[in-house]
Amino acid sequence: MQSQSPRINYLQSMKVGARKMSKEKKQMVELSDEEYKSHEMRKEFFEDRENDMKKNEALLQSMTTGQREAIEDTIQALDDALRMITECNDLYLTQISKLHESFYALQNNFRVKQ
Repeated sequence: MQSQSPRINYLQSMKVGARKMSKEKKQMVELSDEEYKSHEMRKEFFEDRENDMKKNEALLQSMTTGQREAIEDTIQALDDALRMITECNDLYLTQISKLHESFYALQNNFRVKQ
């Protein structure tokens, strides 16, 4: 016996409570198989992304000011250096110095063993 697609299972389960369906569920009933799968994947992606953002925010709030600044400075230094490398295939000494400072700020604020 061939297994049914998730959309068909979903449709069958929705027949019971068709009157109480939300607007989103009614919309999903009308979707093709590909649209349904795509919708579910996007929904899961954004739910996962939102959960990750909440975790990141909680983590950032638990850090000291020095730790947060070290991360922000490192991100900025890496962004500047990568843009320069991409656009000019070169780095200025000031950018190398900022990368160096960022590295030590991270190392000092997070006490990472090497």
